[in-house]
Amino acid sequence: MKFKFILTVVLFVLIISCGIIQIVIVNKTMDFISDELEVLDQEVFMENYNIDRVNSLKIFWQKRLPLLETLIPNNEIDQVAMLLAELSGAIENEDQKETNIRIEVLQTRAQSIKHLLGFRIEHIV
Repeated sequence: MKFKFILTVVLFVLIISCGIIQIVIVNKTMDFISDELEVLDQEVFMENYNIDRVNSLKIFWQKRLPLLETLIPNNEIDQVAMLLAELSGAIENEDQKETNIRIEVLQTRAQSIKHLLGFRIEHIV
């Protein structure tokens, strides 16, 4: 009886710990992307189309991809990758309107992913 209780407590703590680690990793990743997009938005406002910043974001995403694939539904990951590619094209064309749209959509997607995996009572119930 005591063994089952201890095992249950250990498993509960392990599950909660994994959930917290997942939230931290996803939040840090999405916050980094949002911060970089904010800087990029300011650069585009000043008509400085910095493709290097987008390329570094794509490289960052590719490095995080194996870990994120275990934490986030794949359709969410595919959308971010697709939006980064579209943003890259808009930057290369120096199309301010399309660039601003892509930045806004990516920022919204990053916040949506954070909310999707966040610790909220409606996710538990």
